[in-house]
Amino acid sequence: MLSLYFSVLVNPADEHLFEAFYKKYNNFVYHIAYKTLHNHQLSEECVQEVFLNLAKIFHTIENCTDDKVAKPLVATVAQNMSIDIYRKSKSDYVNVVNYDVFDMSDIPDAEFDYCDVMFLEQAVSNLPVEIKSVFYLKYVLGYKGDEISKLLNISESLVRKRCMIGKQMVKQFIERGNNE
Repeated sequence: MLSLYFSVLVNPADEHLFEAFYKKYNNFVYHIAYKTLHNHQLSEECVQEVFLNLAKIFHTIENCTDDKVAKPLVATVAQNMSIDIYRKSKSDYVNVVNYDVFDMSDIPDAEFDYCDVMFLEQAVSNLPVEIKSVFYLKYVLGYKGDEISKLLNISESLVRKRCMIGKQMVKQFIERGNNE
């Protein structure tokens, strides 16, 4: 299976690094997928799709050996892929387990002059999972819209729309908090 992933890597020199990345996060992705899908076969399919998407953009992942960067990215892609697979396998939508992998505690307070980090983290954590994952990839990990669309298998216009909705929801949450 790794040979398939190696074939889509942009830089063939990344093969050993990607193999270590795969071995490190394979069980983590499976765990996230199984919590959503409750099916071994679908969870395995999810793992394959997640790593195929990650292999396509592996050259853009900075510090892929750093858990603070890689783990939230992998979790976000796994969660979205498992939701997509669930939707394809079932006709109705289920409320998916929301993993709290979006730890924003390492962002310095100086970056936010109008609210503290804890309040902003609370605002982002209240976003729906589809919006939160796009919002997190764009504004915390710094991915561009086209990269996010490839990573999550959604259109670029949907990425922009989810970012806009996420900003509006965070703004409303902050305004409600400042009025109390």
